[in-house]
Amino acid sequence: MSVYTLCQNVLLVQSAPGTVQGGQPGANLPTGSLLVSLPGGAGSVNVPSTAQTIQAIVQGSGAITATVQPIVSNDGINWIAYGSGIAITGTAPQTGSYVGTANWKYYSAYLSAVTGTTSGTTVLMNA
Repeated sequence: MSVYTLCQNVLLVQSAPGTVQGGQPGANLPTGSLLVSLPGGAGSVNVPSTAQTIQAIVQGSGAITATVQPIVSNDGINWIAYGSGIAITGTAPQTGSYVGTANWKYYSAYLSAVTGTTSGTTVLMNA
């Protein structure tokens, strides 16, 4: 298993991935979100990982709430939500996680909501 970064030091709420078609994989991701490609998925003879643990880490001070939405794709352009999101609440720093078992080629995440004093949100995936 390896650890992958899905987004790094995001400070503000991001928009969901764009809907513009075409381009290279990752072209529709919000700024701050990173494209992670695992072996396997659509058009591949490789079998991708069967389990992924996605962890969101919110840094800051005081009371915070945040929601991180993992997203997945098989072409890197058309994205869908993976799970219902990771809700985080409490005194910063705080973490939350989601375990997925579906096979996808591309993974990413974005910060869909945040309140409080944060100094960055990072999302990691172990797959």
